[in-house]
Amino acid sequence: MRSACIAAGLGIARPVRGLARGTEHNVAMTTPGESEHRPTPPKGVPALGGELFELIKGYAKQETIDPLKPLGRFVGFGVLGSAILGTGLVFLVVGGLRVFQVETMLTGHLSWIPYLVVLAVAAILIGLYARAITKKNNKTRA
Repeated sequence: MRSACIAAGLGIARPVRGLARGTEHNVAMTTPGESEHRPTPPKGVPALGGELFELIKGYAKQETIDPLKPLGRFVGFGVLGSAILGTGLVFLVVGGLRVFQVETMLTGHLSWIPYLVVLAVAAILIGLYARAITKKNNKTRA
């Protein structure tokens, strides 16, 4: 068909790639002096609304979800580490309580003292961990 168009002096039809991959649409015939770009017909309101929705959805994903993806691994390891640390602290406190109960002579009406000592040690450990978490890093990063 191209050779027939050229022979008739009608111009050249050039394929233009569409939005979908692999689709081609032929542009109207142009003569050598005519502009090759013609305005596209206006789209309807439903088509514009669909495009607007897709544009907003893509922008929201780009600005919210994509920056948070690298933080997921960081948060995951933080939660796992705190769960393991918390479990270890509970085992340590219960073991310490058992040592105080067995190894000391605090029985009868003084049996509450090991509980108080272990509670104080646990409170000190929790306070140290909280201080380490909230402490500002004064070192400058290069």
